Amino acid sequence: MSPKEEKETSTARYALIGTIITAVIGLAGTAITIYFQTVAPAQIALRSTQTAEMRQTLAAAATQSVTPTRTPSPTPVTPTAVVPTHPPTLTPVPPTATPTLTPTPTFNGLKFCINPRNVNVRSGPDVAFEVVGWLTFEDCLYFDGRTADNGWLRIESGQPLYMDLGGNWVRSDLVRPPDFDQLPELESPPIPTPTPTPEG
Repeated sequence: MSPKEEKETSTARYALIGTIITAVIGLAGTAITIYFQTVAPAQIALRSTQTAEMRQTLAAAATQSVTPTRTPSPTPVTPTAVVPTHPPTLTPVPPTATPTLTPTPTFNGLKFCINPRNVNVRSGPDVAFEVVGWLTFEDCLYFDGRTADNGWLRIESGQPLYMDLGGNWVRSDLVRPPDFDQLPELESPPIPTPTPTPEG
């Protein structure tokens, strides 16, 4: 083969190799383009769907694990009243006695008061009778009778403060007021044998 032919053959060979390489590169680019336009988006969408589902699953699992368990509150205990087996014994209370009112005694005589500091009370209407007691200017009491000459007054019986002096006599000039005519006239007892005693 002549050098010229060899050169042409070599050129043709290189042109064929270049064409093959160009074709391979073109096929590779097409495949890559098809992959990124079709297969890759589908895989990305699938991965996104799987990732979202996984996230939801993980979130649900986390929620279930985090949700606290509620402890039931204790049931309140209602206190039970203790009923005594025996009823209480009632002690009867005696009725309160109604106080009886003591009636105030009424007197038929008239009330007079003593004038001097000390006055003798005698058993009869005369200085000849014995002295049975005495009265003071603080005493006011009832008298139920007088002598005919109004010289003596008799103390009425039954007076609480003068129980031991009832029925005895006091000189009328030693009491006040000097108004004795309203008192009934009483019969004088017999005068005993005179015994010297101080007057008054």
